[in-house]
Amino acid sequence: MAPRPPTRWLRCLFLILSIAAVTAGPPACTVRKAAVPWPEENWATATPESQGMDSALLAEAVRAMRRDKVNIHSILVLRNGHAVLDASFYPYDGRGLHDVASVTKSVTATLVGQAAGEGIFPPLDTPVVQFMSGGDLEGWGGGWQKVTFETLITMSSGLECGDPPAEETIFEVRRSGDWARAIRSIPVVDPPGEAFDYCSPNYHLLSAAVTRASGMPLGDFARERLFAPLGIRSYAWPQDPQGISFGWGDLRLRPADMARIGYLYLNDGMWKDRRVLPDGWVKAALKQRLATPDGRAGYGYGWWLATGDFKGVYEARGRGGQNITVWPQRGIILVTTGGGYDRDTVVNALLPAVRSDGPLPENPGAFEDLGRAVAAAVLPPDPEPVGRLPVLARTVSGRWFTMDDNILALRRFRLSFREGAEEAALTVDLGGEEYDFTVGLDAVYRFSGTSPSGDPAAVRGNWTAGNRFILDYNEVPRINRFRMEMTFAGDEVRLAFSEPTGQLAGEVKGRIVP
Repeated sequence: MAPRPPTRWLRCLFLILSIAAVTAGPPACTVRKAAVPWPEENWATATPESQGMDSALLAEAVRAMRRDKVNIHSILVLRNGHAVLDASFYPYDGRGLHDVASVTKSVTATLVGQAAGEGIFPPLDTPVVQFMSGGDLEGWGGGWQKVTFETLITMSSGLECGDPPAEETIFEVRRSGDWARAIRSIPVVDPPGEAFDYCSPNYHLLSAAVTRASGMPLGDFARERLFAPLGIRSYAWPQDPQGISFGWGDLRLRPADMARIGYLYLNDGMWKDRRVLPDGWVKAALKQRLATPDGRAGYGYGWWLATGDFKGVYEARGRGGQNITVWPQRGIILVTTGGGYDRDTVVNALLPAVRSDGPLPENPGAFEDLGRAVAAAVLPPDPEPVGRLPVLARTVSGRWFTMDDNILALRRFRLSFREGAEEAALTVDLGGEEYDFTVGLDAVYRFSGTSPSGDPAAVRGNWTAGNRFILDYNEVPRINRFRMEMTFAGDEVRLAFSEPTGQLAGEVKGRIVP
């Protein structure tokens, strides 16, 4: 899915900065010159006030997100290399790896730069066909002769790609037995290099090319050349059937390690006293190559670039609200993870806390209150009373419902209820594999079972009418969250499903197995 370019929040940012520049601290474009603090195992911490930010406003923002049930998982704010806010929101506890979605593309692009700097990757203006198959066009779609690595990395390959948010082409590729081969067969329908067109297959082919150049999967190349120097010790990067790391998405990192990627770019590819990225790569990657069709953002090498009055801000962006935002003029890095939320709401809540480029007077009371807000954000909500089960619940309890063919591969399911119980049991058959989960009926998730992704799933549900049961299924660190509205009528059920990021939605019918 193509992340939305920065829009309203940047307009708000500009207004806030204009006010802040007048009311507090040095001018907005002043950058404090100080020794760069490098993180070790963890980031150095500091009070918001010591870094020109307001603890009271940050506490207010954290509480508002919890109160309004914003589907955000974590927020990390760094300023001048210090963590001033590190909050996780229930049901994500912040400790595990998190799917970063299309932030993966920014990492893939970075590794292309690494390989090019080592001289093992060809110049970006090299035709892809020339490097991948020696110029032999057998098996390639029409028009590939002019597709270069530059057009892949800048999303201007001209491939016939599905439109966001669903990007059906990448799903077709994943259903094939050889993903890279399937991508090579996609025809080129627009002149390469002329227009921005978000296309995830571009980046999987870049992963395949780095694998060919380095002799190892992109994930292994990343461990040696990028992650190890930055102190990133824990990550997961799945591979396709041919052992090629997913180039477009599904890399999993800790939020604190996502910030290391941003910090590396903020410091021009240097880490401590070592040059990690080739000299000149950061500047090249952050140069606008093309503008999005609406003109509201630019795109470099895997990074989204702010335009107009906001020039200088750049971002790695992923489905569901996975973001690394770097604001070099203010020394700020903002990292967020989530399961699908209005990003403008979150960023606009945080920005007023940026008060100055110099320190503010310390405010111990407000800082302690911020700590309380952060501690409360990760806690589950208070349980709600569970009412009596509707009569229909006794009829459907323990019965298997067989479903018509559907995109979820849900073959059948069974719900089991007990009068007065705060939990129910759910068993689903997905593609021939059965999975068991516990369902919280008191508005509190129950973590149980092993989902198809391998992670425990958080599940809760409630009866909203005598014949309608709403199920909230949440694979928290994988962004996969579904609202399933089950409407029962006699021996039949109509299941409407949707997910917050807008990628999947639909309806499927089923019936009780005789």
